[in-house]
Amino acid sequence: MREVENKESCNGEFVWTAMKLSREEQEAEWRTRIDMTMEAVSEFYGIEKERILAGERTPQTISACRIVMYIARVRMGVSCLFVANALGKTRATVMYGVMVIKRRLEAEPDLGKDVDEILLSVASKFRRKQ
Repeated sequence: MREVENKESCNGEFVWTAMKLSREEQEAEWRTRIDMTMEAVSEFYGIEKERILAGERTPQTISACRIVMYIARVRMGVSCLFVANALGKTRATVMYGVMVIKRRLEAEPDLGKDVDEILLSVASKFRRKQ
């Protein structure tokens, strides 16, 4: 059983850490995280959520979808297969999207700031939900 918990660190940052969940609870938690991340990315880039999910092949929608994949998989610990199913992609597509964003983060420091800002937005939405 994977462990997941959400809390604020002492410096006010939102941290995704651990607590025991059943498989059903875990999947519901992951679905919520992915939905909130999609919403935050959509708002941040001004792209409708439906366009990202539809697999529209413009550079903006591809990048937005990959950022959702990266945040969900790397920063929130959602399983690769669950991210793939939630976004209507294959596991390989998610792995590739995560790799692309990791490379871009190394080359583009401003992208890291964007990701952090999106994560703060997700954390804010999550706090309001609780």
